[in-house]
Amino acid sequence: MMKRVAKLRPCPRCGRETRRLIDGLCEDCFIEGFTAIEVPPRVEMRVCPRCGAYYRQGRWVEGELGPGITDEVIRGTRISEFLEEAEITVECEATPLSRGTVPALLKVRGKVFGRVFEEVCEIRVRISREICRRCSRIAGGYYEAILQIRAEGRTPSPEEVESCLEIIDDRIEHHGSFVTRLQEVKKGVDVYIGAKSAAQDSGREIIRRFGGEIITSPKLVGRRGGKDIYRLTVLVRLPRFVAGDIVNFRGRYVLLTSISRGGEGIYLEDWRKTGRMDLSELKFCMSSLDAKKTVLLLAYEREIEVLDPETLRPVTIEKPAPLTASAGDDVLAVKIDGSVFLIPEEVEE
Repeated sequence: MMKRVAKLRPCPRCGRETRRLIDGLCEDCFIEGFTAIEVPPRVEMRVCPRCGAYYRQGRWVEGELGPGITDEVIRGTRISEFLEEAEITVECEATPLSRGTVPALLKVRGKVFGRVFEEVCEIRVRISREICRRCSRIAGGYYEAILQIRAEGRTPSPEEVESCLEIIDDRIEHHGSFVTRLQEVKKGVDVYIGAKSAAQDSGREIIRRFGGEIITSPKLVGRRGGKDIYRLTVLVRLPRFVAGDIVNFRGRYVLLTSISRGGEGIYLEDWRKTGRMDLSELKFCMSSLDAKKTVLLLAYEREIEVLDPETLRPVTIEKPAPLTASAGDDVLAVKIDGSVFLIPEEVEE
C-alpha cells in the first residue's frame, strides 16, 4: 500500500505551503505574531504607611512589598497554552514609601513548538496608601483582652516581669496581634492585647515556663451583628516562691532551684536534691540573694569550720558532699534560726 501523504495548505499570510496551520497561520508566521502573555493594564497595591503591610486577596500581609507585587502581577497574567516550560520574573523597585505609579518589568521565557521564546513587557503598578486594620485598631486603643501579671503573696520582680513581656512579644508576633497599652499597677503589670487568642496563649506559656495558675474571665462589652462581644481578663498568678528562695520544707531548709515543675531544690545541710515538692508545704524563710560572704577556715572529711556571717566566730557544720572549696576560700553563707548553712554559687536544676 502507498502511504498517505499529508495535504499541503498555503499560509494566508506568507503563501508558503505547510502541512499544518496554527490559528490559520504557518508556524513561522504564528510565532512572528505570537504573544505569550496577556497582562493587566495596571496593578493596584494598597500599602499601610505605618507598618508597611500590603493588601492582597482580601487580607493585609506583613512582609516585603516586592514579592507581593510579583505575586499580584503573576496572578493577573494569562499565559498562552502554546508556551511550554514558562519562566516568569518581575522586576520592580517599589518600596512601602513609594507613592503613585511605579513601573514593573515582566519577563517571560519558554518554548513554542520547541523554539526558545522570550518576551518583556512593562506594567504600571499603582500604589495607594491606606491605614491597615491592625494599625487602625492600635491607633484607636483597640484591645480584646487584658493579661494581668501578678504573683501570689508578693509583687513580681522586675526580672520576672521582663521575662513575661518577652514571652508575650513572641506569642503576639506568632498570632499577628499587638499590644495597645502596658500599664504598671500596684501588684504587677496589665498588658492590653489586640487578640484574645494571643493573650490566652501568652498566659499558658508563662505558666508553663514559671508555674503558677491562670484564670480567664470574660466580660460582655456589647453586641455586633446580632452576636455578643466579649473582652477577656487573663490573670496570670506566678507562684509565691521563685528560684533562689530559701524555704522550710517539713522542718528542713531548702534552696529552691526550680518552680516550673512544681518545686524542686537542694537541702542546705548537705546539698542533696529534694525531688519534687508540693508548694503548699513550703514556708518562706529568706532569699539566697541575702547570703553573706564569709571564709572557710578548715575542711575535714565530713565537717567544715567557717566564720559565722553575723558574729564572725568560728562554727562547725556538716560538710556538703559537692563542696569543692578549700580552707581559706570565700564562701556564701546564711544564718537561719541560729544555724549556719553554705549556699552554692551555682546549682544544677
